[in-house]
Amino acid sequence: MEEAPEPFGVKMHKSIPMAHVDLTPCMNSFSVLELFNAPEVGGHYSVMGNREAAQCMLEDVKASIQAVAAQ
Repeated sequence: MEEAPEPFGVKMHKSIPMAHVDLTPCMNSFSVLELFNAPEVGGHYSVMGNREAAQCMLEDVKASIQAVAAQ
C-alpha cells in the first residue's frame, strides 16, 4: 500500500529549528472549558485560548526573532 504524502505543514515544521514551548504552566489558571471549543465545533483553542496561548509565547517569539536578526 502506498503511504499518504506528508502534509506541507509537517514538512515545513520539520525543516526549521523550532523550540517547543510548554504552555501548560502559563495556562493552568484557566479551565479547559474556557480555553477550548467544544468537540462538536472543532475542540481546538477558543478565542480566549488563542489569546492566552499567544500571550504565553510572546517572550519566546520575541527572543527567537532577535536571535535570527542578530545572525
